[in-house]
Amino acid sequence: MGVESGDDEILKAIRKGINIEQVKKAVKIIKEAGISLGTYFILGHPNETIQTIKKTAELAIKLNTNTIAVGIMVPYPGTNIYNMALRGENGYQLLTQNWSEYDKYGGNALQIKGLPYNILVKWQRKILINFYLKNFRIFDAIKYFWGKRKAILFLIKKFFLKNKF
Repeated sequence: MGVESGDDEILKAIRKGINIEQVKKAVKIIKEAGISLGTYFILGHPNETIQTIKKTAELAIKLNTNTIAVGIMVPYPGTNIYNMALRGENGYQLLTQNWSEYDKYGGNALQIKGLPYNILVKWQRKILINFYLKNFRIFDAIKYFWGKRKAILFLIKKFFLKNKF
């Protein structure tokens, strides 16, 4: 389920067509039906702030779905975000047109005024870790990170090599 944000104003601004109460009700119905559910969130929406990110973190933890994904906004060419970044709107600045940086987990193609990329990455990690720890799902956390070990190693290597030179 693409929830995207834990903030009603952001959901309205991105024309998601849902609000937080609807998300909570839908998750409850799906869980009660015994259906496995993953939720997906994005950090770095237009006009995102630390406060809206905190709301997203709180909602992700509260929903306690089977799985979770937390990506960082990527300005794919042809999207509104890309065009906003080219024009410098909503605090966006396009940093590169190098496709290797167009990744929700380790890329750095977009900068947001007041929310440097490293802050978004910290919140991305914090949400993922707290999702499992605060819901007392240690075994699920181990399973998740073990399953992502190749991607994690790739990101570590990418970061190390990128900052080495």
